[in-house]
Amino acid sequence: MKSNRKVKILILVILGILFTFLPIFVNNPRFTVRDRDITSNYKGEKNFDHDNLKISAVSGKIHIDGNSGWLDFRNDGNCTGNGTYSDPYVIEDLVINGGGSGSCILIENSDVYFRIENCSFSNSPSGISIRYASNGTICNCTFLGSGVGLGGCLNLTIIENIIMNGNGRGIFYTSAPGPPRPTQITIVSNIIYNNSDGGIIMLHGLNNSIKQNIIVNNTYCNLVPRYNIYCHDTIGYNISENFIGNSEIGLYLQECMNTSIFRNDIINNSKYGIVITRNSNNTFLSQNLIKSNNIGLIINDSSRSSLIYKNQFIDNDINAIDDGNQNNWDNGIIGNYWDDYTGSDANGDGIGDVPYNITGSAGSKDHFPLMKCPIRKGEGIPIELIILISVISGGAVIGVATLLLIRLKRKRIE
Repeated sequence: MKSNRKVKILILVILGILFTFLPIFVNNPRFTVRDRDITSNYKGEKNFDHDNLKISAVSGKIHIDGNSGWLDFRNDGNCTGNGTYSDPYVIEDLVINGGGSGSCILIENSDVYFRIENCSFSNSPSGISIRYASNGTICNCTFLGSGVGLGGCLNLTIIENIIMNGNGRGIFYTSAPGPPRPTQITIVSNIIYNNSDGGIIMLHGLNNSIKQNIIVNNTYCNLVPRYNIYCHDTIGYNISENFIGNSEIGLYLQECMNTSIFRNDIINNSKYGIVITRNSNNTFLSQNLIKSNNIGLIINDSSRSSLIYKNQFIDNDINAIDDGNQNNWDNGIIGNYWDDYTGSDANGDGIGDVPYNITGSAGSKDHFPLMKCPIRKGEGIPIELIILISVISGGAVIGVATLLLIRLKRKRIE
């Protein structure tokens, strides 16, 4: 209780700071627009003074094509760095309005190292688009009415950004055609909120990570359901320590292999917390809080060989449905906590004396149901955070709130 009170007090303090300084963010000249485009594939035209980069220069759209395009862009005074691992090209402190179409920054066909940081993007389907390019980092940027589009990319990190109120996808990724190969896309410590065409959409790819994000209230206009995270035809994804809530479906896996779903809070989704469907096999789920969804977890369409243990199912209308094959709801020693389990524990070992029956055609059972929650009730990122996000439209306060709240430690029974 003391911990929860501290969290609420912290949020009230942040809200107080927000409302005190909100007029500064609204009236800041960073959010004015000037209509210029910067294209660097050979022409090398200098369109704004490099000395203004660090005072939040207002820029037109930027297009960089190839390694030579980066070199021209740097030589024209538009960025710093040499494109190496230790000294990447850096684009920073820009404000770009996309004018309702296209991308604010488009990067193509390069494999040099680069960073885009401390920028603001608005009014564009993709604030940043990266196509067939590698070795990039997008950090500490604000996307308002905009998102991030990735295609055929390798070794990219998207970290500590705010992506909200977009008319498209928050983050959209699809890999290059051909056999699966490690793509190493890492999406970490972002707020992805209220985007109208999905929160994170991942199509294909191998060994990518989605971790420590807040992903709430996202929809999906092109399909009937609304998703916070949608993965299709993926292999070896790690989805961990996220707060995923307030949509129709929290997490949807379709034709996905070897997915790890670990220590997430999946809360208050009106249809499903987690869907595992269409031959999504070998899914590992452990230490997740699956709470206040219509159906907490559903496995269907011949999806098989999932291992599900040490999760907490609480306050769902239906905790779980298994219409798949050969899924294991315990690891042979420990199962899950079910708030509607009615069995006893005569020997006091913390394991129920009779199995818990999983709803569904598979006839599955949790043979070792836990009598005590592996995650304490009410732990995780509090619902007040959603209120916080909903009244903020950008700026440093969000970054502070993210760092303070997303990294709250949760006490768990190991």
